[in-house]
Amino acid sequence: MIEIDSSGLVLWEKTGLNSPVDAERLDNGNTLIVEADNNRVIEIDDIGTILWEEADLNYPSDAERLPPPNDPPEMPTQPHGPTDGIIGESYSYSTDATDPDDNMVKYYFDWGDETGIWSELVNSGQSVSVEHIWNSSGLYQVKAKAQDEYGLVSEWSPFLLVKIAENKPPEKPNIPTGPSSGEIGKTYIYSTSTIDPEGHKICYLFNWGDGTDSNWSELFNSGETVSISHNWVDIGDYQVIVKAKDIYGNESEWSDPLGVSMPKNKNKILIIVLSYDFLKNLNFFNF
Repeated sequence: MIEIDSSGLVLWEKTGLNSPVDAERLDNGNTLIVEADNNRVIEIDDIGTILWEEADLNYPSDAERLPPPNDPPEMPTQPHGPTDGIIGESYSYSTDATDPDDNMVKYYFDWGDETGIWSELVNSGQSVSVEHIWNSSGLYQVKAKAQDEYGLVSEWSPFLLVKIAENKPPEKPNIPTGPSSGEIGKTYIYSTSTIDPEGHKICYLFNWGDGTDSNWSELFNSGETVSISHNWVDIGDYQVIVKAKDIYGNESEWSDPLGVSMPKNKNKILIIVLSYDFLKNLNFFNF
């Protein structure tokens, strides 16, 4: 029995065999050889030592090394991840399973929308996370199964029910509350709140009616009241309005306006009145 390369050079040989009819190089580097006239199968190492044999066969012609005994992986855990989401957003789900033979495993995630994906092979018991995007609203049963490196497949895991909906913008904010009149240069606080249909966090933008706005606020819980301050620098009448935006960028309509009036500074008005009275007194005493 010989092994040769493409040029015909002998790389390895085993002599003293009796009608060898089949040979297979094993994963461990040994060689499995079938001797027809000797009615046996032998396994030899790289220097030709017989490590194992099965004799008294009836003119064997072929032999294969079978894989070790194998059991399928255990049923994976229920996928873990968000149970509510919106169309077009990516969500991550994870699972894990143990293989009784400690073989490597991979996982198939069924998303409940007639699509699925296999993960990469990982060690037995190692958790795997994959992401998915749903393109339509509905209720989806997300489940997983495991397959070991030899192809044996587990049972399906319990399913995780996921609700996917179309994202709606926050409701129209309440009309801002706060002083409806004041003095220029002084700071006043205005408040509002609204509800997001999906319960997402919300930020707010106040428009002060003087060509400026508050910039988007930090995020608040749906229904939570937000308060932001402002001061006007010019005399006039202003319309304060506010709108909301959820974490996915959907904006509400503008609130109804709150009218705010900024008259002249009272201190300046008082100075003018006192000056007028003072002049009258001057004329009265003929100064």
